[in-house]
Amino acid sequence: MVLAVACIQVSVCAQEYLGNTPKELSGTRTEQIFGSKADYLNHKLIIHLTNENRVIVQLNSMRDLPAVINLDSLFREVLKDAEPLKDSLQAGLNAKKIDYIIDTNGTKKVRIITHPAAGSTYAVKGGDIALLKIEQDTLRVKGFTKNFARSYVFPYKQVREQKYWEVTFLVNDLLEIPAYLNGTLTNTMKKISEEYITKTKWTRVKDKNLNFTANYYPYDKEKPGKSVYTGSRPAITLIWPSIRFGLETVRNSFGGSISEGISVNIKKGNTVKLYTVYWDILFLHDRDNIDNWRVNRYEFITLQWSSINSKTLLPENKYNKFTLDDKFSISYLIRGNGNYFEENTFKLGLAGLRYRMFYLYPQIVWNKYPSISFRLTLGW
Repeated sequence: MVLAVACIQVSVCAQEYLGNTPKELSGTRTEQIFGSKADYLNHKLIIHLTNENRVIVQLNSMRDLPAVINLDSLFREVLKDAEPLKDSLQAGLNAKKIDYIIDTNGTKKVRIITHPAAGSTYAVKGGDIALLKIEQDTLRVKGFTKNFARSYVFPYKQVREQKYWEVTFLVNDLLEIPAYLNGTLTNTMKKISEEYITKTKWTRVKDKNLNFTANYYPYDKEKPGKSVYTGSRPAITLIWPSIRFGLETVRNSFGGSISEGISVNIKKGNTVKLYTVYWDILFLHDRDNIDNWRVNRYEFITLQWSSINSKTLLPENKYNKFTLDDKFSISYLIRGNGNYFEENTFKLGLAGLRYRMFYLYPQIVWNKYPSISFRLTLGW
């Protein structure tokens, strides 16, 4: 009998070492640097390759998707930096894990862990015995973004944590990775990004842990890509006092206004719905019969509602541009001391323009006959 000891690449259900750290490293400072939080990365994109090799992309926010589109370039850079460490990867049939961190300032950190096999596994054929490598190798890249996630700690403290993403290559042998860097990974990520933006091939399911998942099989034509969007994260409701200041034109006159109210903010996913009840005080200026300036005061009760995509509030997006704002409102006159408005007057506020916290929108003033006015406000 001939004893052949070799590393045979086999298609078996390999263990995922994603986030799996030896017990002796748990809780150490090293693990604080290289580890990750299980409930932090809400989005999971999986690209299935051949021989059960696969790439797993995990994101905290889908806004970070552009940072991981070019996977081929990312893995080439990592393998280039790891080239001087190849002697540390000569661990026979042990499973190897490389943790690679990219800071926002360009500093890179590398950790190499070897996992001894739990016993020995052999294949026997024709009188020959071959030692099998069962567990896969892992190359995990962790990149930090310049954005911060706010974590609220009850009851008073607010913690700001730097956001990050992770890309993990699970492969039977690390030496196989260069063969997959042929543009397929990048093209698949572009396809996932396009389908996420256009919402094609989405399937809605209820899952409290993941918002967006995708499974794609670029090397298997019989298995088309499939994305799953889960919109089941609970809505976040906030209530706070609101105040705004404004300028308004009404029936050939102009004036200023101040509004105080209570706002209810309901956020689910990237959609923010805002409902506010205002006590509006409007001061209109005109001249009396002897041509002296006078101020007329009118008080309205206003209900305002709007829906905002929170992505547009980011400085790199439309926050610094003029955008159409779908804010609507209805107001009812409760008292006044002038002649501009009759009893039972209503005002209907329509969609207008927004720039930062400034809003310009038209109003329809209605009582005995309708008229158009414009209002510029600062605040919510």
